[in-house]
Amino acid sequence: MKPILSFMFVFFITSSVFAELDQKKVVLVLPLAAEKESQINLKILDKIEKYLPLLQKKYKADLDFQIIRTKRSLQNSDKIRICKESAARWIMEAEIGRMDSEKVFFIFSLYDGKTAKTFNEVEIASNQDDNIFYDSGIKKLIYEIARENLFFIRDSDKSQLSDDKRLAVLDFDYNFIYDPEFLKTEEDFRTILRQKAGGKIEIIDDKKYVYSLMAPQSEYDQPERLKKIAEILHVRYLIYGRVFEEKGLFYVYAYLFDSQKNQSYIEVYSLKEIKNYKMCIEKIRQDIQNTFFYTISKNSRNFLFNPKPFIVYEYSNIPTMDNMNLTSATYSSVIPENDALYIVSFYSVMNIDLFGRVNFYLGEFGGAKGQYYTVSKSGKDDKGNIYLFDFSAKKIIVFNSNKLFEKEIVLKIPFTPLLFAVSSKGNAVVGGIGNPEQLFFFNSKTETLIPLKIKTNGYILGISYSNGCFSVLSKDAVYYTLDYLNDNGEAISQRDFLLRETVTAYYEDKNKNLYLGVEKGFAKLDAFNQLLWYADLFPNSRIVDVQTDISGKIIYLTDNASNRIFRLEESQIDFSKAKTENEAFLEAVKEREKNPFVFLNWLDRALEINPDYLEALKEKADFFMRKKLYQKAEDTFQKMLRIVPDDLEILKLLKHTKVLKIIEQADFFALKFNQKFQEIGFESAKKFYEDAMRNYETALKTDPENLEAKSGFENLKNLYQKLSGKIEIPGIEISALDLKSVYSSIYKFYSENPMGEIKIKNTTGKTIEKIWAEFEVKEFMDYPTESRIYRNILPDETKNIFLFSVFNNNVLNITEDTPISAGITVKYVIGGKEYQVSKTESFYLYNRNAMTWDEPKKLASFITPKDTVVKSFARQVTQVFRYADFQFLNKPLQSAVKIFDALGTYGITYVSDPKTPFTEFSKNKNQVDYIQYPRDVMRFKTGDCDDLSVLFSSLLENIGIETAMILVPGHILMMFDTGLPASKRAAISSNLGLTVVYDGRVFIPVETTLLGKSFLSAWEKGSETLLKWQGKAEFILSKTAWKDFSPATLKDIDWEASMPDKERVEKLFYEDMNQLIERELEAKVNPLMKTAIDHPADPEVLNKIGVAYARYGKYSEAESWFLKSAALKENYLPALNNLGNLYQLQKKYENALAFYEKAKKADEKNALVYANLAVIYKILNRHEEMKNSIEKALALNPSLKEKTDFLTDENSQTRAVRSEEDSLLWAE
Repeated sequence: MKPILSFMFVFFITSSVFAELDQKKVVLVLPLAAEKESQINLKILDKIEKYLPLLQKKYKADLDFQIIRTKRSLQNSDKIRICKESAARWIMEAEIGRMDSEKVFFIFSLYDGKTAKTFNEVEIASNQDDNIFYDSGIKKLIYEIARENLFFIRDSDKSQLSDDKRLAVLDFDYNFIYDPEFLKTEEDFRTILRQKAGGKIEIIDDKKYVYSLMAPQSEYDQPERLKKIAEILHVRYLIYGRVFEEKGLFYVYAYLFDSQKNQSYIEVYSLKEIKNYKMCIEKIRQDIQNTFFYTISKNSRNFLFNPKPFIVYEYSNIPTMDNMNLTSATYSSVIPENDALYIVSFYSVMNIDLFGRVNFYLGEFGGAKGQYYTVSKSGKDDKGNIYLFDFSAKKIIVFNSNKLFEKEIVLKIPFTPLLFAVSSKGNAVVGGIGNPEQLFFFNSKTETLIPLKIKTNGYILGISYSNGCFSVLSKDAVYYTLDYLNDNGEAISQRDFLLRETVTAYYEDKNKNLYLGVEKGFAKLDAFNQLLWYADLFPNSRIVDVQTDISGKIIYLTDNASNRIFRLEESQIDFSKAKTENEAFLEAVKEREKNPFVFLNWLDRALEINPDYLEALKEKADFFMRKKLYQKAEDTFQKMLRIVPDDLEILKLLKHTKVLKIIEQADFFALKFNQKFQEIGFESAKKFYEDAMRNYETALKTDPENLEAKSGFENLKNLYQKLSGKIEIPGIEISALDLKSVYSSIYKFYSENPMGEIKIKNTTGKTIEKIWAEFEVKEFMDYPTESRIYRNILPDETKNIFLFSVFNNNVLNITEDTPISAGITVKYVIGGKEYQVSKTESFYLYNRNAMTWDEPKKLASFITPKDTVVKSFARQVTQVFRYADFQFLNKPLQSAVKIFDALGTYGITYVSDPKTPFTEFSKNKNQVDYIQYPRDVMRFKTGDCDDLSVLFSSLLENIGIETAMILVPGHILMMFDTGLPASKRAAISSNLGLTVVYDGRVFIPVETTLLGKSFLSAWEKGSETLLKWQGKAEFILSKTAWKDFSPATLKDIDWEASMPDKERVEKLFYEDMNQLIERELEAKVNPLMKTAIDHPADPEVLNKIGVAYARYGKYSEAESWFLKSAALKENYLPALNNLGNLYQLQKKYENALAFYEKAKKADEKNALVYANLAVIYKILNRHEEMKNSIEKALALNPSLKEKTDFLTDENSQTRAVRSEEDSLLWAE
């Protein structure tokens, strides 16, 4: 009999088809089991049906349930049909089975008709009369539905924008509470909140509003639900608490939700092991201001704890003693004096006037007696002696009131002491961070160390001295504690306080007010530990030291995160009262001669209103020049030039300022040369002479007529000749010196590739035993870079020495092209004695975004996968959509689609740069182009073709997907690696023109200028471009280019791109995936369909159709075609094997095993079947049978070893299940 076949082509159904499905409508399918168990099962199923309304009521789940009984499990086609016929989005299915006479098990699953996905399968086993498994199984599925229904909140009030000054307290959760007083916690908590708020924030009673509460343990704190509640209540913040009793003690936890930041509840307050309710309420009343109100205020522009206005002055970029190298100034502490200030950095201690000009340096860096390596803390006694604490050398260095070295005390302690404070009598307390047992008292008279015993069990954070006593700050899980010690190290009292913040430094004034440095801010508590104010004046700061002047009115904060020190003075002046820049400027003029700090703050206010206000900038620049603060003046002139780039007068002033700054540095080194010559001799002092001469030469090169530079140069030259008159130094001739321009973006390149060349001639008349050169740029190198060493240079012989440079990433701070002075020192050895010659030369340092296209590989330095901004965005996208993957599609492809769609949703758009179009720069390869780093594109949300290709590549590289740039005439695009070998090219797309085989792997080209459109359009456009320029495209693999041009190491910034709207990204992703599946299925199935019509009795054709459907997740259609194929030919192995694969993918393992066994009987010498059997045995934990199947598969076909190796890997217990799609072998 000729078989009759019916053909149906089923496309993947996109989300638009399901637009009319009711998301609150659920079809509950209860399949019946075998006949012999039907009566028991019917009884249980009846109980589930009766129990369902109780669950509905319990969770207030506003769902419409329809119940269907069926004798078989539903196939995908059944589910699609049921959803369409019933207009229900959800199908909830329960399968029942028996473990033994007492226990039954259920497998609950949920099908989403919108996305055509089955998920959240939950297997529950229990006694058949135990209702808990109904609750556990169905509850989890109801919860998934609840997510899509805003947790069944019934919005009886129109949602509005949240109000920062409204707060709602939700129901508290009480577990095992038998003391009726504790049941009042929620009510009393709300009352205390109202009392403490003082009318500044409204406390809402949430019970006036209609919405559903779910069980707090897991569902209560879901952000989607809480955000909707906040909208209904018109509040920004929600508070919720838990109270429970354990062994007669009570525990209270309170949490806060911020609807604007969409954060889950964070624990803001906790009380543990409370004995009675009175104690509980007293603690809440005492602590609520410093916890809840502090957190709310900090997140809402600080409206509850605004400080009084401050007069602020910043000390930064102060030249340190370490060769005037600004980058070494890691400030650590401050010692205020009447009209001056000691600024202590790790490597230098300087005395400055109140505006920041250096008066003198105290001591010097080094390892000798009286010198220091890393000064972390400092202090002063009542005799004027200065104490420096060098933690790495474990010593205290004392300078007397005349600023001369007095003595040093080496501390013999077995740990690194980071904490130090000195008393007015010169005694000290030292310790390590953390361990209370690492605290010691230093007696200055006996110079002995005595271990301290304090009561705290907390983590030691700091030590201070004020008001005639020491204090030690520690913290336990909740509270901070100050242990007070007298001047003999004896404990005298304690003080506890609570603050929802990490304290990094502190100081207690004479009125017992506490000034606290906290993460990115500064706070003040009164004597009763109540928060008075919090200031976040200084973004990205980390305060490590707090001091006040003698009057107690001036506060000094040391910020070592950005190397700044702030001078703060509480003021009655409200600078914000000036509403225009002109008003603020007029106020500044009034104060110009009266109070320079107020004068500068008024100017800052004018510039806050209008950053381009030239008059205010000019006043600041003039002030800094009068005070000889040349760095601040230079920075101000630079700001002015950004407003008026070609102003000749400002350019002249800027040039003059730079020269004065260089002369100041030269004068410093000249003074050091003279001092060091007197102290330690000529050879050791010579380095300072060379540094001074290099700076004088640079100044004269810039301004040849500068009298101050000429005078300094001649005086130092004469002094040098006078001091070195009796020393004969053989000379060499530097006949040529050539330095290339340097591009900041590829700064790592110059460590392996010469950036210059120096030509020397041996004019000494003797053989030079060895010679080398050192290259140094002070601010942009941590140390000089040496060339290779050349040996045995004969008299009159010339030698070219190549110069290399190991730059630090400070070069990435360069935003404008800048001429830079470099020091080149040639060192050589004659007769075992070393000599040196130094020279200064300028080169051009291009800004961090500059690049030329002579070597396109340079673009790789802009691909920065480890940048924190890139890392954060990539990880957010992959984390949020980690469960969205289609099992049967290529994983790198899906990850790329997610990130592409997320960037489009985020708002990244293509804009051709009119100033630097790539079409022009690609023609003129030596012209300087401007390339954005990925973080800049994310921030400004625009870029041209090279910027967007760099951004997309960086994000993909961050998640482990290799990328390559593609250069075609006038344009750049990119491609990414699918991880598949060339032999599997068709697995990505049946249209081979859509993929690229490069380096033996399959890549997908992407046109990134189409961000915001569908990924498929970008893919197809990329392929079209490659086809157009076939044979003319240049491919640059990122990892290969990085060998020459490493990614720039950008400094971390306190900014990250926000995650785009999840629903919009998800919608784009599913649309892209569905279009891809439709395209590939149509390409693969349509030709097979035509063949099947011509050859309806050919099982091979029908089997291939089934394989096509199966590989794209269309399991129901695949099953139909496999069954038809198997029916056409008895024991047809391919169809039987593939049915086994299909059921395994659907986790119907017993069915899968049955069909594999049938396939084995059809052909007992088929290696493919044994390999698939091995996988199913692994899943079913039948290890002996698995091993036997592997042995038979490999004996028949050794090439299957790679496919089966993972099965015997003891370290991948779950890999078999996780890799089923990859490991299954389809028979075609």
